[in-house]
Amino acid sequence: MNEMVTLDFVFRFQRKIASVKAGIIEFLINNHGSFYGSYRDFAVAMGKTKSDATNLCRQVHELETMGILTTDVEENITKNSNTLIWLNQNWKDRI
Repeated sequence: MNEMVTLDFVFRFQRKIASVKAGIIEFLINNHGSFYGSYRDFAVAMGKTKSDATNLCRQVHELETMGILTTDVEENITKNSNTLIWLNQNWKDRI
């Protein structure tokens, strides 16, 4: 997933994507484009505390609304439900 990007893309990315969202995208890029686990696990994997899970969940859903990534949540949603999060193939086109 490591490919060259144009300077124009970099400027659009910086204007449109907040640093927390950029961190999520960077994490997914560096982890084969996906993550499976609870949002608490996701927070810890990103080097944050478990208490950051709620904020990460909100940011992930905003990125999903933008068409940058997709999530698939287990049927029985609980505080520790596992979610599959992955970057869409055309995520760069959504920036």
